Amino acid sequence: MAWGYMEVTTRFNFMAKIDFYMDSLTCKFGNKLREIRTSRNMTQEELANLAYIDRGHMDHIERGTKSPTLDKIEQISRALKVSPSSLLKDL
Repeated sequence: MAWGYMEVTTRFNFMAKIDFYMDSLTCKFGNKLREIRTSRNMTQEELANLAYIDRGHMDHIERGTKSPTLDKIEQISRALKVSPSSLLKDL
């Protein structure tokens, strides 16, 4: 079955959104956060609890689907015992 115009357009827009998220600062921040967390053998739930952030929201931050506020970055940095600037460095 051939794809219709709307199906192709929708698929293209979906793929473009995936590419955008993978390259965005939000995604890069999430990847860096996950690397730091896993290097410390912490679960996502443990970090979320220490940072006073809902675990589901922490999951969104790590996947790059939600941008953390400055307040959330500060909470996360305190939980990890690092400076907020170290979480943002080299993004």
